[in-house]
Amino acid sequence: MRKKPQRQTVHTGTAVILILTLLFLIYGQTIVGRAEQTGFAWIDDSIALVQNPHLQDAWDTRGLKALVTSPYFYDWTPVYWTIIWVERGIMGNHAAGYRAVSLLLFGLCMILLYALLKKWTERPGLALFLVTLLTAHPLMIESLTWPTTQKTVLSLLVALGALWAYDRSLETGARPGYRILVFALCAVGPGIKLRSLVLPVCLLAYDMTRGLAAGRTAPRALLAALRRTVPLILVAGAWALYNQALVFNANDATEGYEAYLGGSLATSLASHAVIELRTLGHWLRPDAVYYYHDFSIYDPTDWQAWAAGIASLAILGLLIRAAPANRRHLAWFGATWYVVQRGLTAGVFPNQWGTMHNRYCTVASVGLLILFGLALLGCIQRPRWRDFHRAQVWLAISVVAVLAAFSHVNSTWLLMEAGRPVVTQPGNVRAQLRDLLQSSGAALDEDWEHMRHDRRAPATIGQLGLADAAVHWASDRVRRDLPPPDELVEHYCRQLPAPYSHLCRARYAAAAGQTDQLWDLVYMAIHASYMSDWLVGVDADLRAGRERDWHMAYLRIGDGSARFREVEAISQVIHAAYDAAPDHAGRIMIATLARGLAPEATAWDERYAALQEQRPDPDHP
Repeated sequence: MRKKPQRQTVHTGTAVILILTLLFLIYGQTIVGRAEQTGFAWIDDSIALVQNPHLQDAWDTRGLKALVTSPYFYDWTPVYWTIIWVERGIMGNHAAGYRAVSLLLFGLCMILLYALLKKWTERPGLALFLVTLLTAHPLMIESLTWPTTQKTVLSLLVALGALWAYDRSLETGARPGYRILVFALCAVGPGIKLRSLVLPVCLLAYDMTRGLAAGRTAPRALLAALRRTVPLILVAGAWALYNQALVFNANDATEGYEAYLGGSLATSLASHAVIELRTLGHWLRPDAVYYYHDFSIYDPTDWQAWAAGIASLAILGLLIRAAPANRRHLAWFGATWYVVQRGLTAGVFPNQWGTMHNRYCTVASVGLLILFGLALLGCIQRPRWRDFHRAQVWLAISVVAVLAAFSHVNSTWLLMEAGRPVVTQPGNVRAQLRDLLQSSGAALDEDWEHMRHDRRAPATIGQLGLADAAVHWASDRVRRDLPPPDELVEHYCRQLPAPYSHLCRARYAAAAGQTDQLWDLVYMAIHASYMSDWLVGVDADLRAGRERDWHMAYLRIGDGSARFREVEAISQVIHAAYDAAPDHAGRIMIATLARGLAPEATAWDERYAALQEQRPDPDHP
């Protein structure tokens, strides 16, 4: 009679050592490597950390007060900035220091996740594989190597810490300290990252699924869960109200949907449904540090949104179905965690439809990992798989090793200027787009026909890339006195957010000599980018003799909404817009904007000074 294979166990201490060792093997070179491998990464690092006026001096209490009492760099996150301020005082303003803290925090996150998965699966080996899989996965590169994204790691720690403490608080005879810890984490979470607002809802879902698994009816399980989580929900609600009503304008969210997306919350959700299907696929093919969705906007009436939404839910449903019957409630919780965390991106942040950074998936990945782990548990519990235990172990080690090697190489490239395009712009379709934008005449006609029929183009360069190519080709036809393809330009601009849609049309109007439309389009783009009020404020400061930082990056901050691609697109029509401005106020606005776009161009300084002398009413903005 064949012996039943014994289930191998993994000691907790061994698991902790393996997790931390794996982290150092993958990312150690970003802390102790060569100078080009340990520096700051993106332009956000420059604005948020290097050039942050409130972090120039260590332990500057005035800087701390400014960071915690008013928004800076898109968000009001006082807890995050307090932590960064302390790190700045202890370690100095060095990328390697911030990155080392992120790695240690992420290691603690994985230890907490291992403890939860070990309890839920009762398979220490499987729990260790799942945690190392997430640690080694390339989707974590951005969160662990980009110093500015330490807030993502901190929010993951808050989420997992709260989930672990809440799970312990539900045990019989649990100490009240666990409930206090949960409340404290839910209270500080939104001060690190606004996505922590949904954490109480995730804990409510966990409480309810445990109640249903214990045999309670749905109403009783819901009431019991609400009784424990209502204080947490109220705290999150207070954060949301204060953040929107007092720190920002209460109408910003509604105006964001209407001005930026050209639609409503339904438009945001429909667009996000299409993104979500690709996000799920990106777990299987992590071919870039982040991938490009490039601003394609969908309406609830578009079939793509419904098809993508149904497909995404079907994938989650299949994973739930594959989980063991006695753990299916945990699978439902994992799916709820993932949907709630990802859905928040669509509902609260309507203007993040560009490069869908992988850091947006970090906290949501916990729910997906639970789903995948339980589905895997359901498979290996089947009799046909029990005789292949050793093969399963070697397969798991091989998968983690391959992903770790890929992450090690890409995390190095991310921090090196020469290697950055490799990890952020994979594929040759982007190279084709760059060649197309530099060609003209018959060669451009040929390149455009190839581009518009390339099935890879929508997924690789997105609607914005296609619109750029269409406008360039259409403008070239106008210059060659060929029939203008107005309808084609309209077709490719239709699904873009308002700023890009207006600016693409403005570029075409400039080429076609449609000066009457050009100004209206540029003005609407500036308004949709939330820069019009900021430009008026800049002009007022200049007239009052107050200094302004004219670096282009500062223009991105503005009121906290203007994006780099918007600034880049505006710069392409800035001269034509100045000539098309209908009045003195319009020329002042464009000259002010141009000075921010190109602070080194003295010609715009001279124009601005001349316009100030010609201003009909000095008190008129």
